[in-house]
Amino acid sequence: YHLRQEETDWFDKPRDGRSENGQEKRQGKGPYYPFPHLRVKLQRDPKDRSVSGNGLGIRVVGGKEVPGCNGDIGAYVAKVLPGGAAEQTGKILEGMQVLEWNGVLLTGKTYEEVQGLVGQPCNEAEVCVRLDLNMLAESEGSQHLDFHEHSKG
Repeated sequence: YHLRQEETDWFDKPRDGRSENGQEKRQGKGPYYPFPHLRVKLQRDPKDRSVSGNGLGIRVVGGKEVPGCNGDIGAYVAKVLPGGAAEQTGKILEGMQVLEWNGVLLTGKTYEEVQGLVGQPCNEAEVCVRLDLNMLAESEGSQHLDFHEHSKG
């Protein structure tokens, strides 16, 4: 009898665990992304008075088409200011897609909407960036193709 009880416990556990995880993700952790991404907390540098970097040493621009996403638009890191908070993390590079800014999804937002969000002064920002995509490269393999064309002719 004792054994049977343990067995049912064992059967219940994976299911419970899964549904809890699912809910946890939806509430606190933001959406689930099918590609590598990274959350980075940026602390505002009180000495950094530059307007463009918002004290966080990063300029985020929205409304740009995401390569390989059927015309979805997204935000990306347009500039990482030298010596700024973002550069010091060593994790944020120009051209990375910015998925979230302080928990707000930037995918599908226009240039103006993203400006409005990112332009708000804040002491720290949590940024979620995508790691496997460079929004500044035209598309995957485009340089590769050019290279072949040049070598042929």
